Amino acid sequence: MSKNDYAYVEGVGLFQSREAAMIYDYVLAAGSGATEPVEWTRLRDAMFGELSFMEHDEFVLFEVEVLNPALAEIAKRTGDRVELDVRRGGPDNALMIRFIRHPA
Repeated sequence: MSKNDYAYVEGVGLFQSREAAMIYDYVLAAGSGATEPVEWTRLRDAMFGELSFMEHDEFVLFEVEVLNPALAEIAKRTGDRVELDVRRGGPDNALMIRFIRHPA
């Protein structure tokens, strides 16, 4: 994340990281407070492009370097706590993630 990588979320304003804005917008669009589970690599590729595996090829790196800071920024910016739910699922038992919003 660069220092000037700001992104806007309608009704909320600017976030310092594009990743935080993307996650929060995704959670708000879910409406129910929880997103549908998706393979973590699909979210990674949506954020960074399909070549992102070179930089974030393991979930633990993606979680520590991208998800945790983004969720902390969401909490600081909005007061909402967004929980990361990680589990295995799908036909190939892939690592799936979903976000659950706990409004302030």
